[in-house]
Amino acid sequence: MMEIKLTYFKDNGKYYAAGSFLLDFCSFHTIVERVLRMHHEGRLPGLVEGGGKGMFVLIQPPDGKGGDGVPHLLWPIERE
Repeated sequence: MMEIKLTYFKDNGKYYAAGSFLLDFCSFHTIVERVLRMHHEGRLPGLVEGGGKGMFVLIQPPDGKGGDGVPHLLWPIERE
């Protein structure tokens, strides 16, 4: 298992909160897809149910196995 760390920013760029979740070892592409789905469904860890749709989400690549990516920023849902 690996810990996926997420950082949330308001649409004005200010820090809002952080969250994390555990996931079986996989590629960073799979991690981004999973977080994107959670973002659209409003189920982001560290936020209330339905929260986060108006926020940027920064995905930190995990250390070690499966850490083949670079940080990835998801845009707020309203801007997509």
